[in-house]
Amino acid sequence: MQLKNKVNMAVAGSGKTWGICNEVISKQVIEKKTLLVTYTNKGKESLEKEFRKQNRGVISSEVVIKTWYQFLLSEFIKPYQNDVF
Repeated sequence: MQLKNKVNMAVAGSGKTWGICNEVISKQVIEKKTLLVTYTNKGKESLEKEFRKQNRGVISSEVVIKTWYQFLLSEFIKPYQNDVF
């Protein structure tokens, strides 16, 4: 199975947020779940705002936008928390 994960790194103002949202919206015809992870709360807010702007004010239920810390808590810590403690 080949993974199709992507990492976008570029300087500020290069259009990363717009490009990410545009790509997700254009590929949503497939209706796959998509996770967008960013480092900061401000980055998360920016992704949400741009996604709504490009998608008629809606963030699809197939799209999840999290900060890195939220991602680690929800996927790596909470599922195993009862087993450890």
